[in-house]
Formats: sequence, C-alpha cells, structure tokens
Amino acid sequence: MIACSRCHTGNGVNSVTGQFRRMMGDGKWDPAAIQAYLANMHDAQPFMPPFPGNENDLKLLGGYMLHLQANGAPIAGGQSAGVTVNPTYTAEALKAARSKEIAAKEITR
Repeated sequence: MIACSRCHTGNGVNSVTGQFRRMMGDGKWDPAAIQAYLANMHDAQPFMPPFPGNENDLKLLGGYMLHLQANGAPIAGGQSAGVTVNPTYTAEALKAARSKEIAAKEITR
C-alpha cells in the first residue's frame, strides 16, 4: 500500500475504496477480481504504474481491500497528516546542492 499511498488514501480523498466502489458497487467485492485488476491496472489506466509486488502481495492486498471496504475508518498517518517530503529533496535544495558542485569544480580548475 506504500506505493499506492503516494496518490491514494484507503478511505478519503482519491481513495482506493472509492475506486473499487465505482467499479464493483456496494456489495461484497470479489477478491479475485480485485487481484486481477491490480495486476493489470496499468493496461486499463495508462497513468497507473504496474503493480510493484508479486503474486503473494496481490493476494494480501486483495484481502486488505476487503478489510478497507468493511472498515471505513481512515488510516492514521498519511490520510490525516499528508505526505511529508524530505527537505533535502526539494527542488530548491537540489538546485543549491548542484550549484555548490559546479562551483567546487570551477574552483579546482
């Protein structure tokens, strides 16, 4: 779910449960259908990356989706706090580091 949580929440804004509810309705979801979709989602939705896990991960994630469907509570962390970016990886920090590298190379010439 870590790969998914960069763009999706479990229950909330752009939630995975909302996506599956639109595809499968409000009845009990079929874990095999969830697994099949996750394995091939990048073919149906070109903006989605390929599933990064293996067959066992698919099975576990399918079960987790059923858990999220049954339990509408938000997951603590990313859904309430948002995503924090390491300050050393901001565009400004990377530009500054690159400028220092260039300046250091020019000094040694």
